[in-house]
Amino acid sequence: MAFTSDVIQFPVDNGGTAFVDVDRDDVSDLVRAGRASGSLVASASLDRALRQITPAANAIIKTVRELDETPDEVEIGFSVRLSAEQGAIISRAKSDSHFEVRLLWRRPDAAPSA
Repeated sequence: MAFTSDVIQFPVDNGGTAFVDVDRDDVSDLVRAGRASGSLVASASLDRALRQITPAANAIIKTVRELDETPDEVEIGFSVRLSAEQGAIISRAKSDSHFEVRLLWRRPDAAPSA
């Protein structure tokens, strides 16, 4: 059976390492970490890769804050795919959606009846 994925080591800025399972097609700019482990090392840190998606999350938050009636809660969900070449990529989670945004407004407490 042929494997279609590899484990890549993404260095973390604090000195640790994150091991990520990625598609074999995404390993072109990686270097073998060692023959014994057979693992690959990403050219950029995990922190640097994840910083690529920050502008998209900030844009959603900014748009929600500009609503006439801001919600009491905001929840943004999205899937992140790690690529050796592109870093972090926002990927589709359900059907064709890239983001799932949930806004919640709470009703003010009703005044007690007399």
